[in-house]
This record gives sequence, structure tokens and C-alpha cells, in this order.
Amino acid sequence: MAEAARLTSPDLIIHLGDYTWDIQELSERVPEIEYRAVTGNGDYDPGLKSELLLNFFGVNILATHGHKYGVKNGLQRLTERAAELKADLILFGHTHQSMSLKAGKIWLLNPGQMVKHDKRIPASYGIVTISEEGFSCEIRELATEN
Repeated sequence: MAEAARLTSPDLIIHLGDYTWDIQELSERVPEIEYRAVTGNGDYDPGLKSELLLNFFGVNILATHGHKYGVKNGLQRLTERAAELKADLILFGHTHQSMSLKAGKIWLLNPGQMVKHDKRIPASYGIVTISEEGFSCEIRELATEN
């Protein structure tokens, strides 16, 4: 995560759950970045919520780990929740597989896995660029020894 932060110099890092204690260590190494996190099925931090609704330049973003919406079995429940919240973009994890796609009017971005849980899947992270004109999503692979 520190390497991805160094490469991209983001304004905000959103951790999408599982091993959220990483954020504490990263915030100590790179304190100039703002951090947010949601709890995943592997987390036990009562101070974290399971989802966040954020808004930047009028873009509504639903951030969640995804396990409560059964994302390993499909995205319908997650996109229904996003539509309910009038989200334009869903950020989610849980599957460890990166993806960026549009479902109706809603974009979905799963940055994949930063730590290689599945050695067959490359380590990756997501970049969301937001401006007054709109937003774009990108997935980048990261060389890692994990």
C-alpha cells in the first residue's frame, strides 16, 4: 500500500476491508494522506462501519467490503443497494479479483487484492479520479513479493 501511495500521491485512500489495521501503519508512514476504511469479514474493529456513502463534486460513492451483499455470487444485491442510495459509483472488495464495469447507470470498481491471497491473481489497486466534469476508474497492477 505504501508503494501504491508513493506512485500515485492520492488525496484519499479508501480501504475496502479485511486487514484494516494496515491503515494505521500506512497513516504513520504516509501521514499527509487522508484515510477512510470499511470493515470486512476479516475485521473486528467496532469503530468501523460496513459501508460509507461519500460525495465528491456531486459524485455519490458507496464504499463497502461486499461480503454482506454476496458479491462472490453476483452483484445484483450490491447494485440494488447502490441504487437505493443513489450512488454513481460502488467501491467494493471481498472477491480479491479486480474489475471495473458499468451496470446500468452505476459504475462498479473492485481494486482486487493488494496482498496476494490468491497467487494466480496479480496484486492490484484502484484509482478513481473525480472532477467537476465527472469521474473515471482505473485498475493498476503492482509488483509485489507477497
